[in-house]
Amino acid sequence: MGIANRKEAEGMISVTSIVSGRTFEPLVQIDWGDLSAQLGLREAREHALGILEAAEAAESDAFVFQWITRDIVGTSQDEKDNWRQIIEEFKQFRSARRKDL
Repeated sequence: MGIANRKEAEGMISVTSIVSGRTFEPLVQIDWGDLSAQLGLREAREHALGILEAAEAAESDAFVFQWITRDIVGTSQDEKDNWRQIIEEFKQFRSARRKDL
């Protein structure tokens, strides 16, 4: 399933279980606006885990960014831009570690 950008896909994302009428295999169907995809169970679970990991990472990134800008360096635009770069480097570090697992 290709990832659509926000301009192409709008509206609610719905996820339902289905059974292939051709192979009788269990599938997961994802609908997002006009887009639709059917995933095998392994692929669906991998995507679900990726979403959970991204949500967890976003929460920790937000905490670190808010804590640093609020309590340590202040909130000028230059300082925020510097810390955004550090958060981006942290994301790259986290991504590289996942590949090593």
